Amino acid sequence: MKKIIWLITPIVGLLLGPLNGCATNNKQVRHETQDTSTSALVTGATGTAEHMASTDYLIHPGDELSIKFFYNPELNDDVVVRPDGKISLQLVDELQASGKTPSQLDQELTELYSAELKKPTITVIMRSFGGQQIFVGGEVGRPQAVKLTPQMTPLQAVMNAGGFLDTADQNSVMVIRADADNQAQTYSVNLEQIADGNSPDLKFQLHPGDVVFIPKTGVAKADVWVDQHIRRFLLFNGFNYSLRRN
Repeated sequence: MKKIIWLITPIVGLLLGPLNGCATNNKQVRHETQDTSTSALVTGATGTAEHMASTDYLIHPGDELSIKFFYNPELNDDVVVRPDGKISLQLVDELQASGKTPSQLDQELTELYSAELKKPTITVIMRSFGGQQIFVGGEVGRPQAVKLTPQMTPLQAVMNAGGFLDTADQNSVMVIRADADNQAQTYSVNLEQIADGNSPDLKFQLHPGDVVFIPKTGVAKADVWVDQHIRRFLLFNGFNYSLRRN
């Protein structure tokens, strides 16, 4: 018994040390901003809460667009956004459409065609939506692709994926979204407040292709560490043990 205690004590000390350090570092580096339109915390690691709460639809690969020229119908075209996010049109060749709203694309096309046409009047119409799904992974019951429904929130996506596991860190759910330049923007969302009913008015909508990732809690990570290092070490050396939780 003394031998077992002697072995476990320094190992547990090594385990708790890094965990305490991580907790301290998180407090130092995490910058939380209060979304003025909601009562829940939305932390933008590489973006802003305002951008995250935007409800304007962004064009995505697979979407079908109709480009209408009021005074030049011969240039009218129906196009599908390519996997690289671009479309090809007469006179202006190809341009990036993914990541922009229809009105933004309309404005850009008007500027481009101004060099070819006199006072172009252009309208961008959404004909169909492709790739309407998001991906939920991490500490949920069924990690999977989830069909995106109108105004779906991260919490609704998690419920569609089987809900939170006991090991889920609901305070630091991450949403990863590609911007107009196909660069990943990562956000941290506190879903525990919403699940507890403390922030019922959060206007946060997912976009096609978003990835919702639920990390493990610090305790769950520690349990994995114990299993990988302490328990296997003891079994390898022929010790019988039991770990009880109150």
